[in-house]
Amino acid sequence: MLTATIDLVKDQAVTRGGRYWLEIQFEAPAPHGPDEDTAGTPIDLTGYDGDASITDALTGAEVGIWEVDFFDPANGWVRFSLTSDQATAIPIGAYRWRFRWRPPGGDWEIPVKGKIGFEN
Repeated sequence: MLTATIDLVKDQAVTRGGRYWLEIQFEAPAPHGPDEDTAGTPIDLTGYDGDASITDALTGAEVGIWEVDFFDPANGWVRFSLTSDQATAIPIGAYRWRFRWRPPGGDWEIPVKGKIGFEN
């Protein structure tokens, strides 16, 4: 099993009232050592669990939950989406978001986090 530590910060802006999605392909980071040719190899996410949340930047209170779809797990692809209703339900403002995953038999890790703003 390939274990990767990814410290990706992905800031986003969402216009309320419309559907929103983001697709990310997770790839192996550039290693240091004899396996340097593995950099950029998609991480096989088959069997992973995942969830993503949006929290108030000041209080940490959860204000929304992304729909998470491992739509091409063998090639490292994950889609995060908000329906129009979900995006509209979140008040205008600045928030934080994070995605966490758990490999089969492993512990939860947070490979992606960032800021997200909701505007009209």
